[in-house]
Formats: sequence, structure tokens, C-alpha cells
Amino acid sequence: MASTVQDRAASRSEPDKAAGASDEKCFWTAGEKLQPNISIAGYWDTLQKNCDQWSIDVTVAPFWQSVKDRQPAWSNEFHRNTSGALLSSSVIPSFQGKKVKRTKEKLLHDWISAGKPADVSKFWLPTGAPVPLLNDLVRTRIECQFLDGVEFFGNCLEHLAAELGIKCTRERQGRIAGYFAQHFCFSEKVIFRFGGSEDLVAITCEVQIATTLATRVWEESHRIYETWRVQSDRPEDWQWNPTDPRFTSRQLGHMVHLADGLLVQLRNAVQK
Repeated sequence: MASTVQDRAASRSEPDKAAGASDEKCFWTAGEKLQPNISIAGYWDTLQKNCDQWSIDVTVAPFWQSVKDRQPAWSNEFHRNTSGALLSSSVIPSFQGKKVKRTKEKLLHDWISAGKPADVSKFWLPTGAPVPLLNDLVRTRIECQFLDGVEFFGNCLEHLAAELGIKCTRERQGRIAGYFAQHFCFSEKVIFRFGGSEDLVAITCEVQIATTLATRVWEESHRIYETWRVQSDRPEDWQWNPTDPRFTSRQLGHMVHLADGLLVQLRNAVQK
């Protein structure tokens, strides 16, 4: 008799854990060799304090202040074009610093996803301040009422960044795991304080733009995502197993994305 998905997953659990521990040790050993400062006692606590401070600094920096200033005009323009509300709230949210636990998990996850390269210089620079090269050490999330509002708000951010000479990138994400959002990233200069020294560094800040419905689903299923982020997670392990919590949360993400699209069509139909 063919084995079930659960049987196959269980049979791999112990080897996966062993391989995971080995991979983790290999990654951190390479990281400490490249950037010895990360092995200094108190480094990670200091990084957390810096991230928390950076979130405050970026929130009051000129670019995000300009976003707050122009939001009413953007919302009015969107409403004139669609008769719909652009955002779920008129208050532009502040940035939040990434927690150390999540920072470590993402560094390891990104390294494994990259094929476990011996060269880890994509994660830390060999010289200078020991700041992890992640694009979301500080981040925030914008909730839009409609799916086309996500694209509209992303365009507004891009145009504003170009106007102010801010370096930025934008990625429209649609994952098999049912995650749909646009990620707008921009560069901001901040002060990294460590060991009594202060270094001016450029960090990448992330703005996640998604609909209110997609955000609610993502929030409720994020614990599942965090669990499987650091474990073996193959689509065939959950796509055909309706009792797996990943099946429910991830398929729901696709259904909500469809619902968001239908909601736009309904809104437009009512206008005619």
C-alpha cells in the first residue's frame, strides 16, 4: 500500500532535524568567520535596540513624512477614479523593527534557499558595521480596501521616491503558499551604534502593501508560516492533504485573492 503524506513526512522528520542543525551550525560558523563582530556577547541585543531606534528614525524621515502629507491627495484621486476608498485607515502606520529571532531565521532561510553557498557575503559585509543585509530590518504594512488600490498605492510610492531621489525597488509577490502583496523597498541612512562606536549605514526598509482581506488571512496563518519557514516545506506535502493546516491557510489565501478581484469587478459594475 502506498504510504500517506503523513507517513512520508514523519519518516523525514528526524533526518530533516539533523540536517537542519548541521546547516545552521555551518551557516553561523561561516558568518562569524566573515564578520567576527556577530559573535561578540551582546551583539544581537544591540542589533535589536538599533532596529527599534531605526524604526522611529525612518518613520519621521523626510520620505515617510512626505507619504503622510500626500496620502489625502492620493486617496482623493483614487476615489475620483473608482468611487472606492484607497486605504482601510487614513492613518499611515509607523515602521516596526524586526525582532532578533525572526532576523536569525530569515538569514538562515535565505542562505538555504540560495543553495547554502560557502560565501556568505550576501548576508554580511566583511568590513564595516556588522549589519545583516536584509531588506526588512524595519518594515510596515499598508492595507488597501481594494485590490487595484494596492497597485495604485505602489505607483504613488514609486513616483514619490523618484521625485525625492530615493533609491527603491518594487516586487509584486504571488506565492504558491497563498501570499499576495506588493513589497516596496527603499534605502535610508541611519546610525548603527555598537561597542561605543557610531557608524553611518544604509539600510533597506520594506513597505508591504496588501488588501485588508489578504492581511487578515496572513495574520491568522502567520504562526503556521513561521513554523514551516525553518523546516522542510514541500508543496506536495500539503497540497493533497486537506487535514494539514497549511492546506487550509494557503488555499484560503488564493481564494481571498480571487475574492478581492471579484470585489473590484462588483464595485466597477455598480458604477455603470
